[in-house]
Amino acid sequence: MAAAVIGLLAIVCANIASILLARGHARRGEMGVRIALGASPGRVTRQVLTECALLAAVALPCGILLGWYCADALASFRPALPQSFVLLRGTDLLAGATFEPNARVLLFGCAVAAVATIVFGIWPAIAASRVDAKKLIATSGDLHATAPVRGRYALVVSQIAVATILLISAGLTLRSLGALLRVDLGFRPEGVVTLNVASADTSASARVRRRDLITQLSSIPGVSNVATSGCVPFDLACVFTLGVHALGGVGGDRPIEAELHGVSSDYFRTMGISLVEGRWFMPEDTATGRAPVVISEAAAWQLYGKVDAVGKQIAFEQPGARRMDVIGVVRDVRFRSVDAAASAAIYTLEGETAGAPRFATTLFVRTRMTGPATASAVGQAIRASGAPMSMARVRTLTEIVRAETSTTRFVAALLMGFALTALLLAGLGIYGVVAYTVSHRTKELGLRMVLGANDHGLLIAIMRRGSLLVAAGLSLGVVVALATSRLVSSFLYGITIVDVATYVGVIVVVGAVGMAATFVPARRILRIDPTSALRV
Repeated sequence: MAAAVIGLLAIVCANIASILLARGHARRGEMGVRIALGASPGRVTRQVLTECALLAAVALPCGILLGWYCADALASFRPALPQSFVLLRGTDLLAGATFEPNARVLLFGCAVAAVATIVFGIWPAIAASRVDAKKLIATSGDLHATAPVRGRYALVVSQIAVATILLISAGLTLRSLGALLRVDLGFRPEGVVTLNVASADTSASARVRRRDLITQLSSIPGVSNVATSGCVPFDLACVFTLGVHALGGVGGDRPIEAELHGVSSDYFRTMGISLVEGRWFMPEDTATGRAPVVISEAAAWQLYGKVDAVGKQIAFEQPGARRMDVIGVVRDVRFRSVDAAASAAIYTLEGETAGAPRFATTLFVRTRMTGPATASAVGQAIRASGAPMSMARVRTLTEIVRAETSTTRFVAALLMGFALTALLLAGLGIYGVVAYTVSHRTKELGLRMVLGANDHGLLIAIMRRGSLLVAAGLSLGVVVALATSRLVSSFLYGITIVDVATYVGVIVVVGAVGMAATFVPARRILRIDPTSALRV
């Protein structure tokens, strides 16, 4: 982010420096007169720097006010902090940051303005102080002579290079975000609302009332399925693993590490988790006295390989652990993170232990209603049932998934904003250089036309020069982007840092903008009247 901000600031200042160089060339007659009258080069330099400082002083308050207003928009893109905060993509990049005006931000803005004034104003100031008064008098003060533009060419090339770097970074992050959003999570988050419920009453009658309540919730208009589970996707605090081994499996007694999830019988239907083989849990499984389990595809492969897992038995690596019958295999679910491969998982029927100090679980409601409407309906059902339960933290699964990808989304939005602004400024820089060249070579171009030059040929010559600037900036930007792309590699998923589609797309976009910015001012050549140009 710091590199992007500095790059954008450099492009803005390079444009201003380019304008000041052109303005200094137009004022070289004035500067020559000042030097002829006794002004020292240092005095002329200070005058131009003072003018630059005045520009900065006028722009600084506007920039600070605009920045504070934009802070509200930035806050709306603020990445959420999901439970898997140990992962880089699950961190809040603005943790601890405040968007309120404060003296530190004001001082930082003033310091940036001062540094920009000195760094980018010194070049035009030195150029203005080097005016040769004797040479200017000898040429009769010809103010229409073409000024050297090599410095401005260098500024334009650097602007295009920085814009290219930012566009490549933004493109890589956007492509990564697209890959994240296309990940098969193993469940369907659309239309599922989660609600945390808890109760301190663990008596037998309370457990019966809670089971009846879940049955009643399924009959609410607009609700298709209701289930409970102790774990919400991407909440690492509730995901824990145990060693489990297959009785007669491919690995013998060698245990594997598997996630353990206690769920209700309708959990898989509610979450939209597909059944691969066997069957799901049924309510009557709780009365059989046996221990049925459903396992994920990854667990089935690790435990039994290509052998059908349904009908086999497994046991946890715990003293006195009883055997459990595998009744079904379901698709793998990414519980830990969107970008982390699904782990082996074992699903058991969620039960309540008599005498437990507290009952707590998460309701999963598949519904056509919104989150607040679902919470209201569930709250009314709880009060009507008389079950002593509290309800909190109503979220949709779509919101949970969005929060998991929010940091990548935030980085992509910021980088794309910087990149598009940089591309616009770079295009303005090319436009300014070409327009300046055409306007100061009007007399020369008119003479060429009188001597037989074709106006379309002159247009092509100007376009060729502009295309060389664009090609140089693109080449430099691509090389630097390849060398520094590892800075954004931590935010990439599903693509490599050398993503051909991103690089080709950026080259096409920057090239098109650069050529358009060159053609618009260059076409003025077609309107030049040779006779009028020679009289200028």
